[in-house]
Amino acid sequence: METDNLYYHFCFKDGKQDEEIIAIAKYEEEEFLTKILKAWRADRKTEKIIEIPVKGIKVENMEYGI
Repeated sequence: METDNLYYHFCFKDGKQDEEIIAIAKYEEEEFLTKILKAWRADRKTEKIIEIPVKGIKVENMEYGI
């Protein structure tokens, strides 16, 4: 069963880890989750959360292989 989950800390944009990204992704039995539904960037300077395009975003699946 696929579920939608909120992820942070383990988000990557274009192959580089980006700790300011928050994403909702569908759970998959893969090392990286690529079915990203929505994503936001936490802008620490303006103290705002801004929706961003999901293209190029993936999330490390910390449960993979367990």
